[in-house]
Amino acid sequence: MLVERSVSISGSLFNNTQSGDVTFEFALNASLLDASALAKQSMAGLGTYQSVTLIEPGAFDVHLNLTSLLDEGVQGFTTIYVKVTDSKSSTEIELVYQYDPMPDSDGDQIPDEQDAFINIVTQWSDIDGDGYGDNWGNATWNETRQKYQIGEFVFGAVMADYCPEIAGNSTANGYYGCPDDDGDGIPNMFEFEESVMDSDRDGVPDESDQCPYTPDGMQIDSLGCELETMGDESDSKTEGLLQNEIVQTVGWGAILLAVFTFLQTNAAAAILPDAFRWVQVFRNNTKLSKEEENELTYLQSLVQAYYLEPETLAEELREFKADLTARYTNNEVKKTTQEKISVLIKDILSSNVDDLAHIANNDAYFGLVATVAIDDRNDLLNEKLAMESENPQTIFEDMAPPNEVKGEINPKDGFEWIEYPSGSENWFLRAQSTDPWNKWES
Repeated sequence: MLVERSVSISGSLFNNTQSGDVTFEFALNASLLDASALAKQSMAGLGTYQSVTLIEPGAFDVHLNLTSLLDEGVQGFTTIYVKVTDSKSSTEIELVYQYDPMPDSDGDQIPDEQDAFINIVTQWSDIDGDGYGDNWGNATWNETRQKYQIGEFVFGAVMADYCPEIAGNSTANGYYGCPDDDGDGIPNMFEFEESVMDSDRDGVPDESDQCPYTPDGMQIDSLGCELETMGDESDSKTEGLLQNEIVQTVGWGAILLAVFTFLQTNAAAAILPDAFRWVQVFRNNTKLSKEEENELTYLQSLVQAYYLEPETLAEELREFKADLTARYTNNEVKKTTQEKISVLIKDILSSNVDDLAHIANNDAYFGLVATVAIDDRNDLLNEKLAMESENPQTIFEDMAPPNEVKGEINPKDGFEWIEYPSGSENWFLRAQSTDPWNKWES
């Protein structure tokens, strides 16, 4: 891309002793001075030849277009040929014009003075002035961005503004430059309002709370009701772990939920993240409705399909959210289903690629672990007995890592090793990544 450059020449006729026409001719090629009138007229249209005729003394200005002679980025010289003719004589002179290139720091063929991003080769325009460029490099944006007629698709473009017509500060998942009122990085357009009511602030939503008016400070069970206590405090804690309504899962989940059961007063529950409260609801409702199960399964399938493409995943989640809201408005799905899915969508949108990879194949995250198998029941019993032990270390002694957890290969013996849980001093090994983990006994 050549940037048009021109040179202005100013002059004047001081006097005219011959009392005739005085013609000044300027050309970028000496041969034009002797060319035909038609050729001169043609070159004048291109700006490479100009002439002015004066009878009386006076000033003049002419402009020549040098674009065709100048090499972009190269400093140099060019010659301008001048011929002055009056009624009795003709004089030809040469003027030498020196030019400097216009700086282009990033080499994108846009001069720095016209480039909003002088050090980013894929960006040069920022219509809304928010610091994010108008070009984009994600082909899935083509349909939505082309309607703006701002910027262009540039392969590998960085700092792309998803909202080029309005200044913004969003940054999540590559969606830069959109309004983000709460400053969490997620554009307002992807934020979902949550309307989860919890009148007594005990961490159990009103729709699942069988005791919606428990006083502050009361220990509650998963249904929001007061925990029954026995004479001995330690016995009451043990009993709490064995109650059917306490959320049952395996591994770390069981231990964490047991801890929250002991500490779940209204005051403590009030500060729990909303996403965790919904996880409680999913676990408390050991049997999801068919509608909830279908929507959660579809949500998980979206994450599994696009977790390596966060921007595409965000687009799909946005469409899913819109469709779900429309079906809720038309009374096709229940409010509880719409609210639960919205909470998970918001959490997924704020997750990074590593988190998405973990979430994609984690049925427990989506609340789809509805029953507990016999082997898992045995594991739960072992965990319960371990927690009753006087030595806290025994809690982890029989906890084997899941098969999908990766360890590190020992180059000396070729086995894959892992300390699980981390810091427990319990080591496991296996010969191949498809084998189950075996505890190492020293």
